[in-house]
Amino acid sequence: MRLEAKDVNISISGKPIVQHLSIEVPDRKFSAFLGANGSLFTSLILLAVAIALELIALSVIRAKFAARKR
Repeated sequence: MRLEAKDVNISISGKPIVQHLSIEVPDRKFSAFLGANGSLFTSLILLAVAIALELIALSVIRAKFAARKR
């Protein structure tokens, strides 16, 4: 599976903390986040997990609708 995010903005309580972030993790490759402590790594990982969960939920919903049409 490939992970790609383009032009991501993250705000907390209306305050922008990340602007115009783009990242690509190729299929079957190891990737790492490097930087100082407090560099928003947890926020980026949570964002990636949220996107993945949303994609999984959408595919489940599509599969259920496709099964109903048969």
